[in-house]
Amino acid sequence: MEREKKRKEEEERKKREEEAERKLKVEMEAKRKREEEEQKKKAEADRLEREKMKTLLAKEANENKERQQQLEQEHRDRELALRLAMEDQNAVEDVVVPPLQSTTKERYMESPPFSSYFSECHRILDLRLPISCFSSF
Repeated sequence: MEREKKRKEEEERKKREEEAERKLKVEMEAKRKREEEEQKKKAEADRLEREKMKTLLAKEANENKERQQQLEQEHRDRELALRLAMEDQNAVEDVVVPPLQSTTKERYMESPPFSSYFSECHRILDLRLPISCFSSF
């Protein structure tokens, strides 16, 4: 009887140990799966971040390329405009322009009474202008 009791106690102890081992294995397996899932999520997040950075870099490279092309086009346009201006200037120098006859207004402004009045007004304005410009400060 005593033996039987010890055997049953031993069997129960073994069952408890086996149960504890089984629980420990289940917990370890669950922990391993959680860590594995976390690693997968992290790897996926890293992959998405790399793709995002790659897309951003490609976009910046494309913008830089377009900006460079635009600058080159502007440079070519400026060179062409300068060349055309030089050709136009040379063409203008080649053309002789006949002098225009003075108009009545020009003759009136050149007449002595008007030109002296005009000169006097200019002199007065030249004297007053600097004073009036700085008086508001």
